[in-house]
Amino acid sequence: MAATLDIISGGRLELGLGAGWNEEDARAYGIDLHDSLKDRFDAFDEGCESIIGLLTKETTTFNGRFVQLPEARCEPKPVQPHPPICIGGTGERRTLRSVARFAQHWNFPGGDVDTFRRKVGVCRRGSRSRSRLPVTAAPRVGARADRGRARSAGDLTPDATVPRMSRTRILVAALVVALVALVAHPAGAGGSGGSGSGGSGSSGDRVQTTEFHVTLTSEGSTLQQVGKSGEITYGWNHLTGTAASDSGDIKVDMLGNVQYTEGSGPFFGFVTLRFASLSDVAFRMRGRAALQSDGSTDLKAKLRVIGGNGALIGVKGGGEFTGTRAAAVGSPIELDFTIRLRGLDFG
Repeated sequence: MAATLDIISGGRLELGLGAGWNEEDARAYGIDLHDSLKDRFDAFDEGCESIIGLLTKETTTFNGRFVQLPEARCEPKPVQPHPPICIGGTGERRTLRSVARFAQHWNFPGGDVDTFRRKVGVCRRGSRSRSRLPVTAAPRVGARADRGRARSAGDLTPDATVPRMSRTRILVAALVVALVALVAHPAGAGGSGGSGSGGSGSSGDRVQTTEFHVTLTSEGSTLQQVGKSGEITYGWNHLTGTAASDSGDIKVDMLGNVQYTEGSGPFFGFVTLRFASLSDVAFRMRGRAALQSDGSTDLKAKLRVIGGNGALIGVKGGGEFTGTRAAAVGSPIELDFTIRLRGLDFG
């Protein structure tokens, strides 16, 4: 249901997950919150991991204590690599560890600035690979007075509040969160999507931005040298790599042609990105390499969409990348991509 709602909302679903806390409500609806908090949070972590697997992988096999999935499938996949997960709470022993491990958005229930700083530190220690995590303040006593100060207390970005919800009621939670998002930002009325996306207008005009870092290594090349002293290098190079992100891996395939004089010059070719949903988008690439005094080479390129498949059929847009190659042509390169896509067909 979460994947379907992400599709019909144009990739604007934000998925609120929680371990559950209201025992009276849980009993009324037959929800098992487990006998101990340890079991409750163990079940929650297994639930988060299995949900992410279902939303990002072709098949998911999970053999946990509370969740068992033998080659389970979730089709069709969501528009987003996977809908951003929001987790609320301040427990330092378990909740914030789950935030650091699984969430793209943290809901801070409220408190003074010193408490906020301490909780942010716990989140950072739990996920050292992440420098930024969107955060919201829940509407509780003290949250309004402290929110302005809290926003500057850590390197966090405020966003729209998403309530905490029970893991065992995830299907209902997905529906509620999607409806809240649709009411707040109806299609055609502007507004922005979840983390990493933005824009305005209808789903066909809305721009979704994705940023990632990747290391590409050569899978094969044919390079020739000509000129009086072999100063001109030309040929092609096929490079591949995988970018790790919270929302799933992005596979990068680059086929580049180069024409360098003494290490600098133009390059052109094609780049294909494959997202965790197994949807591809292809780009035409044009760029330039500039040899530096230390022997490294700076790389810059513009990208223009050729086309896509799966959830990216009909996509338009482009992007760019910048990066560095430490050694000669054919050696690994480090690139930072910014991709902007629009014109998605969510029908």
